[in-house]
Amino acid sequence: MTCKPQLIYGKTRLIPKRESRKLSVSIPRLELLAVTLGIRALEFIRQEIEVRKTYLWSDSACALHWLRKPPVGSRYISNRIDEVRRCKGIEFHHVRSTDNPADKASRGLLPEKLKDDLLWWNGPSWLWEQKENWPEDKIMQESVISVCMNMGLLAEEEIQSPEVITLIDVTRFSSLLKLTKTILYVLRFIAKISKDKIKNLKDFSRDKFTYKEYEKTTQLLVRMAQSSITQKEIEHWGLRKDQNGIWRCVGRLRRMMPQIEDFPYFIKKGKLAELIVKYYHENSFHASVHYTWTKMRQRYWIPHGRAYIKKILRKICRGCAMWVVTPFEQPDFPPYPTARITATRPFEITGVDLFGPIIIKENQIKIKRWVALFTCLTTRAVHLEVVETMSKEQCIQAFRRFISRRKQPKHIISDNAKNLIAASKEIIELNRIEGETLEWEFHYARRSLARRHL
Repeated sequence: MTCKPQLIYGKTRLIPKRESRKLSVSIPRLELLAVTLGIRALEFIRQEIEVRKTYLWSDSACALHWLRKPPVGSRYISNRIDEVRRCKGIEFHHVRSTDNPADKASRGLLPEKLKDDLLWWNGPSWLWEQKENWPEDKIMQESVISVCMNMGLLAEEEIQSPEVITLIDVTRFSSLLKLTKTILYVLRFIAKISKDKIKNLKDFSRDKFTYKEYEKTTQLLVRMAQSSITQKEIEHWGLRKDQNGIWRCVGRLRRMMPQIEDFPYFIKKGKLAELIVKYYHENSFHASVHYTWTKMRQRYWIPHGRAYIKKILRKICRGCAMWVVTPFEQPDFPPYPTARITATRPFEITGVDLFGPIIIKENQIKIKRWVALFTCLTTRAVHLEVVETMSKEQCIQAFRRFISRRKQPKHIISDNAKNLIAASKEIIELNRIEGETLEWEFHYARRSLARRHL
């Protein structure tokens, strides 16, 4: 099936002068920007016209190679690659500059020549032929780069780790021991109900926990955590697979330990790594970050482990926070009240409170008694009166005995107990009848000035 190519939409963009640019932009970046403009133009056309198949040609081999690999490098390149990959159903091809119509617009062409330019209006001559007769892309290894938009990566180039279905949500557990036991019970249940004996579950049939069961459960947890490891991380950290298909961090001791099983498991930062840190920290009796990291990396290895452990312990370990966190700073003491610093006669300003009961013996019989405490706010002298009950009448009698010995006070401070409130009303009324003034001030119970003497 052949078609007649025809120009229906074109767009160019000028490059700012070098002096006016905020940042220096290289030629490959500008070519990637041109691909991005082409993607936007295609999206605009597909919204207006129904198109079965969409192709995009570029004469930039560098930009096309960027699209084949995961986004690396600067944020400028990554953002434009992500925008290109979000556009679905587009096949990318490489074209020579001599066959690229966009080259006419970028280099510039006079209107007299542009109106008769077949390359600009109808594209290259081979575009009229069948797709099988199109020139082969020599620069690209494949003639078509298929962009997998759902995965956000290129299908041909991205190396994916085998997907592991996680039946248990690790984020629901607060300790590594609970998580391990839960998965162990699940594996035992699967081994029990399965008709055909599963090779990896043949050890999950005994009543008591064994080391093999625990080890296989741990390997399953590690394999679940390693399901999202990328090829870049494998190359960066120098990971190697053991005979069970688990990635281990070899590091610089590969000559010291020839067996791959002697190296620690590689664990990415996440909930499982947090539970492992918590387990080793608590088992070492809340030891330091350095000791926890030393014990943990004998079996597990986490990228930037020391800083990660320090961050996790600061967040989850409340026991260590009690010793590490700076204590609350005590605020400044408020100034003394005027009643405490005014020069007056003793007991002119008095605080009142009651305490008890006190068990005493009277005629070999144990009885209860209470004590009314009067204190001078200026001299801090104390006067005690014994009362039989906490009633209003007993409070009034104790107050009468107090004033007969220490004279009438002018200001009394007490808490807001019901018996003191009732007694104060009668005492104030009696003083008013006798022509004397008495002020009675009530505070809440813990603020009473007489309570500290109890």
